Amino acid sequence: MLLQKLLQSKVEHKLVCIYSNVENTESFSAGYIQQADENMVLIDSVNRQGNYDGYLVKKTDNIFLLEWDNQYTKKLTVLNVNKFQHKPIPYLDESILSFAKTEHLLISVQLLYSSIVDMQGYVLDLSQEQLSILCVDDMGNDDGQAICYLKDITTLSYNGEDENIISRLKNSH
Repeated sequence: MLLQKLLQSKVEHKLVCIYSNVENTESFSAGYIQQADENMVLIDSVNRQGNYDGYLVKKTDNIFLLEWDNQYTKKLTVLNVNKFQHKPIPYLDESILSFAKTEHLLISVQLLYSSIVDMQGYVLDLSQEQLSILCVDDMGNDDGQAICYLKDITTLSYNGEDENIISRLKNSH
């Protein structure tokens, strides 16, 4: 039923609030569903000012609450009118991480429901089981390399405000 509502909100272009952090049930992501299936949800993220804030990828199984048509989503919808101007990404069946690698997009990765950015940087290598990235710090400086199992990724973010700021800082060096 939740997947059906996600797909319905995509068709109706409704802004939704998605709750997926059981450790912090007041925390949520807001945005428009771009794609959804039984494994993942791709969200055009909107920040609290109604501005585009990149893409978020969440595991469908992690979502425990979905809200729409409340005062908050109505406010963000008004603030967000005609603000989305970004390059569309491939459908979920294609690898989103491959797309980030090809487009040289900085990504932020949350692992094991940590509620923090555990890894941020550029995709170096990708297999069916693992992700390797060239890490950068918050100032855009190279910060080594990291590798993780894909199964441990709980949230993936790219092209958002934080990633764009770090990319701009990196490009200024």
